[in-house]
Amino acid sequence: MKTEDSYRLDGDFGFPAEENIITRAVRVFRKNTGAHRGVRIQVKKGIPLGAGLGGGSSDAAAVLAGLNQLFETGLDPAGLRSLAVELGRAIPFFLTAPAALVRGRGEIVEPLAARSDYALVLVYPGFPVTTGEAYQWLDAYRGS
Repeated sequence: MKTEDSYRLDGDFGFPAEENIITRAVRVFRKNTGAHRGVRIQVKKGIPLGAGLGGGSSDAAAVLAGLNQLFETGLDPAGLRSLAVELGRAIPFFLTAPAALVRGRGEIVEPLAARSDYALVLVYPGFPVTTGEAYQWLDAYRGS
């Protein structure tokens, strides 16, 4: 691997870095922008793997936004969302706003005003749940 193409991902993921969505984000970014300079990414996870809260999706969004800024590729928000959709449906949300209504296949994201008039308790069941599974269960509960 050439020095300018070098890539390294450090973090405790429990599976090979090559399978991480962060690595996929770097590949998609490089393919679409031509920016192949070396990059090293170090991750300290705060959301448990498989918690169904979009931890990996938010990591991928942060990588896309960070690489865009670092390498000054000039992608606008729509361009970043386009790359995000290639990676997964939840990722465009994390490029948009802290609260949003998401439709379509994740590509239509409408920012909403954040609310503070209610509380929410999250419970980790002790077993992994993907974000997709969490939303499928929610849809089934709602009868969607």
